[in-house]
Formats: sequence, C-alpha cells, structure tokens
Amino acid sequence: MKEIILASLGAKLRNFEKGFCMSLKVFLKNIYFLLRCYAPCPVLIKFFYNYVIARKKVKSVYSSKLEEYKNQFKLGVFTNDWFSGNIPHWLAIFDRYDFQNKKIEALEIGSWEGMSSLFMLTEMPLANLTCVDTWAGSDEHQGADVLNAIEVNFEKNLSTVSDRLKKYKGTSYSYFDVCAHDQMFDLIFIDGSHYSDDVLVDAVKAFQHLKINGVMIFDDYFWRIYRRDFDNPCAAINNFLRLKSGLYRVISVYGQIAIEKIGNERQVEKLS
Repeated sequence: MKEIILASLGAKLRNFEKGFCMSLKVFLKNIYFLLRCYAPCPVLIKFFYNYVIARKKVKSVYSSKLEEYKNQFKLGVFTNDWFSGNIPHWLAIFDRYDFQNKKIEALEIGSWEGMSSLFMLTEMPLANLTCVDTWAGSDEHQGADVLNAIEVNFEKNLSTVSDRLKKYKGTSYSYFDVCAHDQMFDLIFIDGSHYSDDVLVDAVKAFQHLKINGVMIFDDYFWRIYRRDFDNPCAAINNFLRLKSGLYRVISVYGQIAIEKIGNERQVEKLS
C-alpha cells in the first residue's frame, strides 16, 4: 500500500514538474519575443501578472460559462474555433466595465464566420455591432477551401441577432474612409489582416473612433507567421502603444492584448 501511494505521489510530482517546465518555457519564449518587438514596460508587467498570477483564476471563474458558449457554438456552422479560448478573458473585461448592462456600440475588424460576433451580441444584449470584413481571407488563408463558405456561414451564424448587426463588406481601409467622423465605439476588436502595416493602420484609425473609457482588443498578439518579427502583429501593436503613450491603460495581456482609452488625441497645448 505504501509503495502504491509513493508511486502515485511520484507520478503527480513528475506531471507537475513537466507542466511547470512547459509553462515556464512558453512564458520565457513570449517574454523574449515581447522584448525583441519593443513592448512597453506596462505591457511586460501586465503580461507577467496575467500569466503568472491571474490566468488560472480567470479560467476557473468563467469555466462554466465557457462551456455554455462552446455548446452554443456547436449549433452554428463553424469550421474553425480560434476564439472560444479567449472567452474567460473577455468575460472578465465585460464584467469590469459592465458591458452586459449598457447600450454598447461595438466594431469588429475581421469577423470570419462570426464566432466572436455571436459571442458579443449574445453576451451584450443591448449592443449593436458593426462587422467589417472582405470575407476573402488574409495572407495565411489563401488557397483554403473554406474561403468559398465563410461569408455564407457568417450570415447563418448571425441570423438570430441580425437586427443588431451591421455588415460592411470591404477592407478596413475603405470602411474608415466612409465611417462618419463622429461615429464612436465603446468596444473595438481588431482581428483583420495580420501584416504589421495593416495592423498599425487599423490600430490608429480605430483608436480615433474609440470613446474615452472605451476598450480595444487586439487578437493574435503573439501570433507569428511572417519570417521577420517586425512584420507580425506584436511589433505593430507595440509601435502603436508607444505612439499613444499616456492615452491608454493596459487591461490585460495574454494571447490577446486589451487596452482602455483614457485620453484624447490632438490636444493642442497653448503657448504661454
């Protein structure tokens, strides 16, 4: 009996050690990547806090609701699930800003088949959402068979909430060209083209249309497909954050990064 208990404890210890080493390896790899891409200090601090301290707690608090949404998504027409892993972090943000009980104007750059869109309109029953997408895919999607179906799937998946949905088919560049100057949003999710030039333009343009105390979430912060580090989203987002230093507060950093706008742009300082 003693041998069985010791063997069980040994196995648990080995599993813990293996999991800890893997987690530490991922953490150090991501920290190194952030440093190479010149992440501002507040981002590094928040990433450390989220990864080491808050991550497990957030997943635990919202685990049951995550399962509810996963079951809901099974009723839709989704060929990929690139979003549901972010739901606990989004729910924490929504609770923090009480988005579920407010009339929210939301903007999504890059909607694909609408999983994140459906989540937003379901979780925020008073929200209106504008979805911007070409439904033609980005660099990483070219040649994929699913491209022929993603727009049709999007419309099917969002059919039950279409009364609170505006669909703009085109690039984010063209959308911001026609978007009214005074159109402001409480929540903006950026998940369009992942090429750094496009990410930076989306970030700057979207920030202009974000309300004070509004929230902007960038997807795929650690995502790497292009050979040069500076061609990937992380470098573009970090450049944007440095440009807007003092105008935002970092809310969370994990696979995505979320910020709150706290200051206006183009504030002219009068000469004495």
